Amino acid sequence: QLKADTLRYVATQLDEGHTTLNSAQTVTIDAPGEVNERFATPGFAQALTRLHRCAVELGKAWGFPEEEQLGLAKPARPIKRLGSLFTPKDYPATAHYREETGRVRVKVSVDQMGEPTNCDVVAGSGSPELDAVTCSILLGRARFHPALNVDGRSVRTVHVTTVNWILA
Repeated sequence: QLKADTLRYVATQLDEGHTTLNSAQTVTIDAPGEVNERFATPGFAQALTRLHRCAVELGKAWGFPEEEQLGLAKPARPIKRLGSLFTPKDYPATAHYREETGRVRVKVSVDQMGEPTNCDVVAGSGSPELDAVTCSILLGRARFHPALNVDGRSVRTVHVTTVNWILA
């Protein structure tokens, strides 16, 4: 469902009304020097509808009623790239000693002023220390441009992100 939320957001950004995507007969993925593929998209409109429904259900599970989700015009955006908030000194000593690495997926609640108010680990790294310090840093250092509803007013929302902890 996390992937569904991300894909729904990407699809929404590509085409606000989904008009083009709903009527597309083919999709082309073109990454110069890497891939250039074209494929048919039968039933794409139905897939987008299901994807939207999945994302709405995920939002509801996170405490956001469907009306709030559907009224969201712009998601909260980090003021600084979130990766820039982490430094090598942030690596927990015990995790470093144990050579623990991992990917932490978190859901950060953001209030209408753009301040993070809560952080929940959605998918842990396997290291409690890495998971805990991820939320601690995001709550202490991250700031966001607030989400906006369709009326242009700032509203609360969530921001989902992944932090990769690696040892160099």
